Amino acid sequence: MWIRMSVAPWWVNWLAMVCLMTAVSAPMWLLMQSDSDTRGWLFFIVKVTAFSVGLATMFALIQQPVRRSFATALAGLNRVQRRQAATAISRGDIPRDPAVLSAAVRLATIALGVQRRAPSWAKWFQRISPILFLAFAVGDFINDKNRHALAYTVFAVLLLVSVLWSEHVRHRTQSRVDLLNSAASAAGAAPPHSAADYPALMSGRKQVLIAVAIGLTTAIFAAAVTYFADQPNRTLKRDCVNAVHGIYYFTEHKEMIDGPTILPNGPSLSAYQDWSDEINRYAAPIPEGDIGVSMHRVASLSKQALNLVRDARNDPDAPQAKTTERQINYYKIINQMYDETHQVLQACDGVFH
Repeated sequence: MWIRMSVAPWWVNWLAMVCLMTAVSAPMWLLMQSDSDTRGWLFFIVKVTAFSVGLATMFALIQQPVRRSFATALAGLNRVQRRQAATAISRGDIPRDPAVLSAAVRLATIALGVQRRAPSWAKWFQRISPILFLAFAVGDFINDKNRHALAYTVFAVLLLVSVLWSEHVRHRTQSRVDLLNSAASAAGAAPPHSAADYPALMSGRKQVLIAVAIGLTTAIFAAAVTYFADQPNRTLKRDCVNAVHGIYYFTEHKEMIDGPTILPNGPSLSAYQDWSDEINRYAAPIPEGDIGVSMHRVASLSKQALNLVRDARNDPDAPQAKTTERQINYYKIINQMYDETHQVLQACDGVFH
């Protein structure tokens, strides 16, 4: 199957790789996503897509020489013959058609050559990576990050399966190429090429340059997506900062919200004016919404409280009943302000975590 995919048009190969990367990476990203992440599914989809497209593009470019070698080995064969040659390197009867047999030997030789020419560091990393991610999983389990630990565990298992499958395929291909070589010699088919007869793999330097270029491009794209996707988060945080400052200014002036403060022996009228102005200053830039509606209500109530104080100060000789009524109304306004601040704090819960 992978041989046939390798000789398919580049865009088919690339799309298949993108789908594979998405299927593998999406569950991992989902498990790694924090519960407090409020950026939504759109950001998650874009993040997974960017990662999958970037990785698939890198693999597609690096594997170009191998695909060209496979295409050369299958040149001159029709569709049925190409399928027979690709199948013969892994299973089934030995092809009787000399052209198909020769192509099968060449395909198997290339496949083995690709594995043998892989850099030693790549082979080492492939074998050690399951252990590395399993260690990450253990660390996260110890730190009670169970979702992250599960993601690392699943990834470690996938890597281990990949390593074992790669070894199985290598041994199977070697056995098949021995059988195919013997059959080709007996049938007088064209002598198979050795691995040295095929185009060399892309140089390590070029692979690194491609990986860096695609990595930078993907990182820039992901950063841009993150910036715009996080815009609602930043707006919410900014609004909550203003709201919390306004609430703090409201509640820290105990002398204005406790006791018979509206009487002439309380804080000065200018102090009440500053108190109300400051609350309104913090509430003004907050747009309408769960936070804005409540904060605008707090600001409006502070003006009502200021007007009550002004009336009381302008009428110091008012009857006791009138003064008591004003005090009761003032306390009602303060209680309403507290009720509205509770709504604001509930809307901002978790924003600063």
